[in-house]
Amino acid sequence: VSGVPLLCVIQPVLTPEDVKATAEGLERHPALKAFLPSFLDSVGPPDAGDPFPVAYRIYYGHNTDDPVFSNKTLRNAFDAAARAQLEAHGHASIAIPRIYLPMFALEGRLTAIWNAMAARAYRDGCGYFFMSNDDMVIYTPGTLRAAVWRLRLGVFPASEPNASAFLRSLPGALATLDSPAVPAALRNVTSSPWCPGLGIVRLQDLWTSWAKYTFHVSSRTHLEIFSGTYYPVPFKNSHQDYYIHKVYRRFSLSNIQRTLLVRNRVRDLSTAPPPPNRTAPSTATNDDAAPPADARYDYDPKQ
Repeated sequence: VSGVPLLCVIQPVLTPEDVKATAEGLERHPALKAFLPSFLDSVGPPDAGDPFPVAYRIYYGHNTDDPVFSNKTLRNAFDAAARAQLEAHGHASIAIPRIYLPMFALEGRLTAIWNAMAARAYRDGCGYFFMSNDDMVIYTPGTLRAAVWRLRLGVFPASEPNASAFLRSLPGALATLDSPAVPAALRNVTSSPWCPGLGIVRLQDLWTSWAKYTFHVSSRTHLEIFSGTYYPVPFKNSHQDYYIHKVYRRFSLSNIQRTLLVRNRVRDLSTAPPPPNRTAPSTATNDDAAPPADARYDYDPKQ
């Protein structure tokens, strides 16, 4: 494993009806008001001396008739607003590229949209994938960085004693990852007892108590296992994340990081509910030990 890992944010975007299709109206778009500022807050300013760096790229997938993203002028205005946010956080405007992907003939078919976007990102060389929403926020500094390095170092399953010691040092911004308390074997990728990149790291969604499977980070290994299809399932618009958890759970490879906090269904970061003061892993009962109930799937006859 060499080079700086590249994490690609995969984000289907849909302009809400109450967002006016004007340059001024874009200021209320959740992708600009909720996700992007929280993402940049979590990433933090660039640090040339970071021993555990991550590079980022954002893919926006949109309907071909979206009033903002299908309009070249408004799409450019959206990107200008995104660039301004990057620069305000200390990043060069090209440091985190944005790619806009029209989803032809896929309106309402979310699984197909996820798959098309992930396949494009894979072809572009992305090493890690974060399947996100535009109306979500990230609370914890270093969330995606922690998830990427958790996968990159291959420390699965969490029940392995050395892995548990490693994980206690991992939450937040990974400030203690190079601590002497972390077993040397786990700082050395080549001697890790588990396969780097295998499995998923799930984030703690604070939206509602049952939202246990909503967001995760994966690697190229997942797409290689499933022949380039991110969600090899025939359903249409929901429960893809539920499915991927059930697959990896069978091998103790779906691990939730309860100190890495996010929240779904947020339109504006400035009005988002404050996160709980959680600096240590939750002591709650590990509900991952129980088999998840079957989800209700809406099947896609075209998938």
